[in-house]
Amino acid sequence: MAASVPWACCAVLAATAAAVYTQKHSPQEAPHVQYERLGSDVMLPCGTASWDAAVTWRVNGTDLAPDLLNGSQLVLRSLELGHSGLYACFHRDSWHLRHQVLLHVGLAGLRSP
Repeated sequence: MAASVPWACCAVLAATAAAVYTQKHSPQEAPHVQYERLGSDVMLPCGTASWDAAVTWRVNGTDLAPDLLNGSQLVLRSLELGHSGLYACFHRDSWHLRHQVLLHVGLAGLRSP
């Protein structure tokens, strides 16, 4: 039983270090909220990243295919309701979060609650 205490201590220290790293290296800003019309096309910029910046986009935590990119911008065509979600752009080498967009897709003039 005494051997399990050092391991528990190490796990707590590792979790604390990960939390501190995340707080220091992730922007604390709320995601940009964007409403788009069903069937339309949209280009989502990666915040202030240059057009040719090496970035990776994710939606709701899932990687998106590189063929959806035009430079660092994400291009979504013929929007469907399923395109709604939290889009995040990361610097490809460091995985630092650059920008987030909470995208809502719906009918013109209607906003989801």
